[in-house]
Amino acid sequence: MPVESDFAFAADIERKLRSILFPTKRPRAPERGVIGIVYRSTGSRRSTLLLSELIYAEPGDVDWKSDVGLLFSKNYKSRAVSIASTRKRAGLIFIHTHRARLDGLPPEPSDEDYAADQRDLYFLGQDLSDGAPLVAGIVDDNFNWTVREYEFTCPMTVADARSRGPKYRLKNMRFCEGIRIWSNQLTLKDTNRSRRDRHRISQSTIHMTDSSIHMWGEEGQELLRRIRLGIVGLGGVGSILAEHAARLGVRDLVLVDFDRLSKDNFNRSQGATRLDFLLRRHKVKVAARLARKSAVNKDIQIIEIIGSVVEKDTIRHLLDCDLILNASDSPWGLQVLDQLAHAHIVPVITGGTIIKGKKQTGTLMSGKCEVTLSNPGVLCLECAGSYNRSGVTEAMEAPNVRGPRRYLDVPDDPGAVDTELERAPSVIATNGLVASLMLLRLQALIVGTTTDAINGIQRYHLLEGSLYWAVKTQCDVTCARKETVGLGDAYALPTGIDQDYKYARKAEPKNIVMRCFQFLGDFVAELRA
Repeated sequence: MPVESDFAFAADIERKLRSILFPTKRPRAPERGVIGIVYRSTGSRRSTLLLSELIYAEPGDVDWKSDVGLLFSKNYKSRAVSIASTRKRAGLIFIHTHRARLDGLPPEPSDEDYAADQRDLYFLGQDLSDGAPLVAGIVDDNFNWTVREYEFTCPMTVADARSRGPKYRLKNMRFCEGIRIWSNQLTLKDTNRSRRDRHRISQSTIHMTDSSIHMWGEEGQELLRRIRLGIVGLGGVGSILAEHAARLGVRDLVLVDFDRLSKDNFNRSQGATRLDFLLRRHKVKVAARLARKSAVNKDIQIIEIIGSVVEKDTIRHLLDCDLILNASDSPWGLQVLDQLAHAHIVPVITGGTIIKGKKQTGTLMSGKCEVTLSNPGVLCLECAGSYNRSGVTEAMEAPNVRGPRRYLDVPDDPGAVDTELERAPSVIATNGLVASLMLLRLQALIVGTTTDAINGIQRYHLLEGSLYWAVKTQCDVTCARKETVGLGDAYALPTGIDQDYKYARKAEPKNIVMRCFQFLGDFVAELRA
């Protein structure tokens, strides 16, 4: 069960909220309000309420009276319920404004707020689907938020449901601890005091990150410490990302990969030793060890997931993240992460390299490095050309029937002798370039270092030595991604069984001695780390 609770929305919703609640060209009432549609995004440790849509008020729908405060009309609430009841797992949120507090803390609900929210949400919630979130939020002039979710006991009989007696059977009320707003960059606000204290950087960390603090200040360093960063694919690019993120000051990492070290990938695996290769350790284990040794935060927390990004069990852990760096080149994985970025409002920065050369002469024929951001309101990975549907279909097939694009080296005929697969070239120098471009994009999103270098496709052409931005910056008119923004759990991601991972599990060493050596090696590595 998730133990954390957050509230999030994308840039488009932020613009609409500011224009409705804080108008600049007409007189403002002491309080203003709006009703919205919310969905739930459920991770392994965190449940996030996603504000997906605002229901615009008509004249007379929102009123303010000095003796009772803000009021939503019956017609407005009825219209909101009618819309939400037709959407799978959709809930409602009542939002209204308060004046900013002098101490700068988030706004506090009044007794009248609690009473009105419980009364209205209890009765309106009976017309929504089971488990639909029922939420109330307050925002002040400085855009500080307080968001709380209500859970009520259901009436057991018809008479009970019709009763206007002791009313709104409140089962639980839970405040969201953090607010995430994705506009041109990430805005993070902790509404819980203990959570704010937990994210403050220590004096030792300040000393170790002094050169970075000169760039973005202690507040920027606290933002880097506060985020939870997912890294998918711990090969040549991902292993560099894991170490550098820990050195940047990111405290919470979620590392995802199912592959092991081998003769094909050892030369570009950051931090890997010959012993790691001989014991065929998981890339995740090696990357986590390196990140712990490199971390500027003594209390760094790393979740190691040996799994595939296209399987549901892995996705739950990635939904705990504020941002994902993807260094995996599987078209299916790219599709899943692209759709996750929009439906769950968790931006994904993806990067990779394509190189073609003549092995006989050692000359480069063509090559490019590419980095792209997938985020609501900007170019998605499919429209950017990072993957196509035929590639996704091929990636879903078993590796022995997939042909030259397969990831694992397996015989085409299960009964045939295994032959070495001709792989595309991969060089650690280009991996370092891609990792650097991805981390520069991360810095722009989190601390705002280069706000004009966030959206779009960035390409480096190896032959010319030129770095430039692609012309295309918006999705195609027919793109379906914008219709899925903020749907959370109500949107079914295209997950399934990763055939590469399935084969890798079958290929796990059966020899008990070898498995004991691997376990002992991992144990010793953990002690040394």
